[in-house]
Amino acid sequence: MTFFYHMYGTHIGSLLVYMRSDSALLLMKNITGDQGNLWRKDNVTFVSLDDFRVHIIATYSTGFLGDIAIDDVTFSSSCVFNNRKDNTYCSQARVTGCADGTREGFFNEQHVAGCKGTWAGLSSLRDPPTNVPCGNKFLDGSAVTCNVPADVCDVKNKWRVCGSTGKPSEITSSINSGVCATASYGRFSAGINHCRRDVCNIAHPQSDYGCTNYALQCDEPLCCGLECSKTGNCTGAFWPKRTQHTLLSEHKGCSSITSSDAGGVMCCYDPNYVPPVVTSGWCSQFFYL
Repeated sequence: MTFFYHMYGTHIGSLLVYMRSDSALLLMKNITGDQGNLWRKDNVTFVSLDDFRVHIIATYSTGFLGDIAIDDVTFSSSCVFNNRKDNTYCSQARVTGCADGTREGFFNEQHVAGCKGTWAGLSSLRDPPTNVPCGNKFLDGSAVTCNVPADVCDVKNKWRVCGSTGKPSEITSSINSGVCATASYGRFSAGINHCRRDVCNIAHPQSDYGCTNYALQCDEPLCCGLECSKTGNCTGAFWPKRTQHTLLSEHKGCSSITSSDAGGVMCCYDPNYVPPVVTSGWCSQFFYL
């Protein structure tokens, strides 16, 4: 594959080229930072025994002074394109899952969606929704800041923050560690935490590890995506040696986290979901240090 790219500006992030073949997701090209005010040419060679998809991803840094563009993407004559349904994103996934009508992660999953959005300061991933839709990009191009993280999910159509009731089984019954690890090119946090003090022990499926047991047994929120972190040989209780977490966050208490640390929110489809009534109490005041 041959392509031209333009990456100019102080806040340029990275231009990433991935190959997805079967269940594997491989980074084939990483061009990072300001490349000057000019077009450059590059190429990538893909080798796969199976059908594969090419994903070209642009990321940004800490500000808006930087744009990435690509043009004239061509493939060698040996490439054969097909329109097989099982090789197309979203063929098995529900339409969205996110309040803004988009989906930034878990593209092939029916019951889990990765949703981007921002909120002010520390907020709990387990706070009840306020039913004000928010997200980073609605269909009209607008962005709406969230009152609480739960509003990123498409609440009106029975989507909620994964793990918001605090039970690990809500995660493990929907996805496995492989899906979690390659969910997206960013990271998405859930409202249940992996446990670090006993990181080699599998969490009990029906135990609430979200608030009342939080200070004793759990730490950073569970994270899914290529930008999540792992630590040590036993990285959490969800999937031993495979559980990922949001390393950037050091905030404690009921999954409190900033939107920049979270990266995004994992939203789960729950046909029986009834949004909880907003109440004040010990949980909302727990260890916000």
